[in-house]
Order: sequence, then structure tokens, then C-alpha cells
Amino acid sequence: MLNRVKWAALPALLLCNTLLASNACITEVITTSADVAVSDGSAYSVETYYRSADEAAVSFLGEGASDIVSEGPFAWYRQGKKTGLASDKEKRFALGHQYHAMVLHFDEIMANVADDPAIEFLGETRTGRTGEYPTGGTVSLVEGDNPAQPAGFLMLLPEETPITVTLDDWRESEAGAALPYTLQIHHGDRVFTYTYTSVAFSQGDAVDFHERYATPGVTEIDEFRQQQALLAEQCRTDRE
Repeated sequence: MLNRVKWAALPALLLCNTLLASNACITEVITTSADVAVSDGSAYSVETYYRSADEAAVSFLGEGASDIVSEGPFAWYRQGKKTGLASDKEKRFALGHQYHAMVLHFDEIMANVADDPAIEFLGETRTGRTGEYPTGGTVSLVEGDNPAQPAGFLMLLPEETPITVTLDDWRESEAGAALPYTLQIHHGDRVFTYTYTSVAFSQGDAVDFHERYATPGVTEIDEFRQQQALLAEQCRTDRE
């Protein structure tokens, strides 16, 4: 479980630096919707939201709908009427579903990214780039036959068996570059096929995020949001 920090008690300078690092002001937002078919015969629909490596969410729709959210230094979940703080595992999960963000902003999301001449990818050795994942482990962006279209990702994360993601069905997007609209996640004995029905780009700040994902009613999140909202409001005032 994440450390419970009382934000209101932090010194003003430290608090300001923390908030600036969390990107409370307006940035690009990437949202997606996808239908998912699993090799075991199950199926579901999913939506994702990405504004930065510190603010991302994945939502599972339909029966048993749930949200898993990475927000600042915290992670939290909502399933029905149940809400609560979550662990680094859920934080990894929320960010790990932001595949289009990782295609576009790999070097911004990962740390210490470097060229990698030997990535084992579905029985082949390929080149690419490997970086440190924000909550531990590494992720590799694997080069494809077309330099503008990566073959996929190799994700080596704590407490997980290797995850291989292949990217396909590349189409022109609002971002001005081609993006994949089909991907397959190979994890253990199962394969998850994601068919995207929407990949959209917009602008938003912390307040927009708060409106989209209602507070889980956890003290730590509420205190963090109060500070984020103040900084976002200042940014809005500065733009006027």
C-alpha cells in the first residue's frame, strides 16, 4: 500500500514542487475505447485515459464495471460502490494499458531509455529501445519492419511473467501519425486481442480529470486533489 502522506502539512516549497511535477496544468489527453476478445472465450470492453505518466486510468465496462486509476503518487480503484487506495501493482496496470501513449511518448514515460540491440520478441531477436518503467521493471519498444510502425512492446514488470504486445492495423490519427488499432497481448497462457473503436486526442488539466473520475472518497486523494485544483486554477487564470 502506498504511503499515506498528509499533503496539507508539507512545507509550501516542497508542495509546490510536487504539484508542478504532477502536471496539474493543461496537457494533451489521449482516450481510447476497445473491444477485447480473450483466447479463453471471454470478452469485454475497455476504455483508457492518459494525460501523463502521473495521471492515467483504465475502465472495464459492462457487468462488474470498474476503474483502476493512477493519480499522482497514489493509485485507487472503484468497483460498484467499493472504492479504496490500491498498490503499485494497480498503478502499473493503469499506466500499462496506455499503449498509444507509449507509442507516441515512450521516451517521456520511461526513464533512462537506451538503444537495445537484442530484444527477445516472440521467438525473434530484434532491435529497439528499452527504458525503466515508472513503478519498476523495464519496457522495450521493439522496432518493426517499417521504422514508423513498431512491432510492439516487451514488458518485464515486477510480480509478472513477461508480457509481449504486438501492434497491427496502423491508421492515420488525429495525432498526425499512424497509430495501431489492433493489438494482441500475450501474457502467460492467454492472448488478449484489442480492437480499438476510438483513439481520440483532446486537452485537459487536473480539474478536467477530477470531473471525469469522481473522487473515491479517500482522504489522501481528496487532499491531493484540493492542491491540484488550486494549481490548475492558477494555470487557467494565467492563460486568461
